[in-house]
Amino acid sequence: MGYMEQVFEVSEPTVAYYMPHHGVLRPDSKSTPLRTVFDASCATTTGESLNSILSNGGVIQDELFAILLRFRKNRIGLISDIKKMFRMIFIDESQRDLLRIVWKESIDDSIKTYKMNRVVYGTTCAPYLAQRVLKQLVMDDGHNYPLAASAVSSDMYMDDLLTGAADIYSAKQLKEQLIALFRGGGMQLHKWSSNCKELLANSEVSDGDISLTIPDETKALGLLWRPQKDSLAFSVPANVEPVNRVKLRKHQSSRPLLGFSIL
Repeated sequence: MGYMEQVFEVSEPTVAYYMPHHGVLRPDSKSTPLRTVFDASCATTTGESLNSILSNGGVIQDELFAILLRFRKNRIGLISDIKKMFRMIFIDESQRDLLRIVWKESIDDSIKTYKMNRVVYGTTCAPYLAQRVLKQLVMDDGHNYPLAASAVSSDMYMDDLLTGAADIYSAKQLKEQLIALFRGGGMQLHKWSSNCKELLANSEVSDGDISLTIPDETKALGLLWRPQKDSLAFSVPANVEPVNRVKLRKHQSSRPLLGFSIL
């Protein structure tokens, strides 16, 4: 897939960084049941890590609450996300020695050195790079897909898309343009969800996670969207100790809960 390449040079480059990594099992995930986690915050013998010297690039995406408000304005809701977004973005060749790892296929194999060719989740700049690529995609091809360009510019939070339209015809056009725009950038939208069954038909099925029926609920930026009722909800585990309103008000005073008031 070209995500990484083996390093055969014996001598070390002037500047290099080796990232520790481990696997995380996620049995409930259909697309990535085993995810590799890279630790770019691990300090070297100099006391510095890759993340400690990287710029985060700043925030160039809208706030969660603003995206949710715009999503609620639509009569037809449409949710999707970009499949393996970070892995679709190449890193400049001059920077890849800073993304080295060691790996072996089995216990008996010798250790080999690799360097990553794509954006690595866990690096400080990864969120910025991903968002900047989406902005560039809109700048380059957005004029061909005006509905999609508007949605990508205002209705995306990282790889999550929460958008919609006033009627079915406009929603179908929007979905078609979104698929075409991202395909042109080498990306694929998947995990489609909507409160309109017609929009779920003909969705690109690649990982078995597409349902042609309207789901009871689906995740939406930390909340739960219930398409059949077209409502948003919070999920609270049954074993969580109740919190009184006084504590919630104190929490809200220091960290607003998505703009929702605690009465």
